Amino acid sequence: MKPSETQPSRRSALRRLRQALRRERRSGRWSPQELALARLLRDGRERIAAETGCLWACARCAGAYPPPASTWDGGYCCSGSTDALFDELELAALYASGSRPRHLRPPRAPVAGCIFRGPRGCSLPPRHRPNKCLRFLCRDAQRELHLGGSLETVVALAAENERQLGQLAQLREARLEERFCKELLRHLR
Repeated sequence: MKPSETQPSRRSALRRLRQALRRERRSGRWSPQELALARLLRDGRERIAAETGCLWACARCAGAYPPPASTWDGGYCCSGSTDALFDELELAALYASGSRPRHLRPPRAPVAGCIFRGPRGCSLPPRHRPNKCLRFLCRDAQRELHLGGSLETVVALAAENERQLGQLAQLREARLEERFCKELLRHLR
């Protein structure tokens, strides 16, 4: 696979992603509770990454699959769709915790799943990755964490991350609904 064959798709995916992140800026004023939750989520992503470390399971499993999944070492889960990983809620959580379009830098390598996946793994630091990327644990990763004695800790951190993301989703939805109703009333007058 030549880099020139894959770059247009990476460029267009990156452009869409950065535009969606910029739209978050215009989604209205974030409440202090939303901002606090977003910061907790960012810190939680970093704690999960630190506790998980480099897992053998994550470094090798994609090799058992056909290309493009097997193009790079790494987890098969990283060979998924960027758009599915960076959904609206994930982008909102990232934006509210300080991620900006300039932080989304893909590697200079052929695309093999998510546009941030490259020969050295994910090009994004944990603070700028979607929550679901850090929470996901396949059976092999769970087994390895169990053998290392940290599965319970990682599972607890992941559960807390999921709970906080759910809270953020509720607060965000209420804010956006209130904003919509205010704009609707203003137009009706």
